[in-house]
Formats: sequence, C-alpha cells, structure tokens
Amino acid sequence: MDMTAHGNLSYSDAYTFNPVRDIYANADAYLLTDARLDIGGFRVAGGEAKISCWVRNAFDEEYREWGVDFGVDGGAIPMAAATFGNPRSWGVDFVYSY
Repeated sequence: MDMTAHGNLSYSDAYTFNPVRDIYANADAYLLTDARLDIGGFRVAGGEAKISCWVRNAFDEEYREWGVDFGVDGGAIPMAAATFGNPRSWGVDFVYSY
C-alpha cells in the first residue's frame, strides 16, 4: 500500500478588468488552496484499487474573476455584472485497474 499527499497554492494579485477604474471592474487579491490524498495498492478481486480524497478552494475563498460596469461615466445602461470563482468543492475518487 502507498500513500501520497498533494497540495497546491494559487495566488492572484489585485487587478482591473477595464482601464476605466471603478469598483465593479476590479478584482481583489486572493489565495486558493487545493489538497489531495491518494491511498493505493489495494489488491481487490485480482486487480488493484486506489482511493483519493480531494478538496478544491479549501477555505471557501470568495473571489471575482471578471466584472464590467455598463453605466460607467454616465453610460446608457445603469447595470454592472460580475462572475465569481467556484466555491469549495470536495470529493472521493475510486479507481480500479485489472
């Protein structure tokens, strides 16, 4: 049996989506943390099995990926839109090889 741990840190500094600086076209800095634990080498019914537990965005960081302000500088449409990154997700994988 073998065990492997994986970790990943991903940092993004603050940035703007549009040269016209406004509060809707900026993203704050953020740090994302992912982790995975693999346990393999199990003999099962003539084959080999591996089980993995994983988590993405482990600390459930809320972060903006994109944004636009359609009404900036007196624009015709008084509306802003934004997309945000994925929330925390986790799972278990089971792999069987024969």
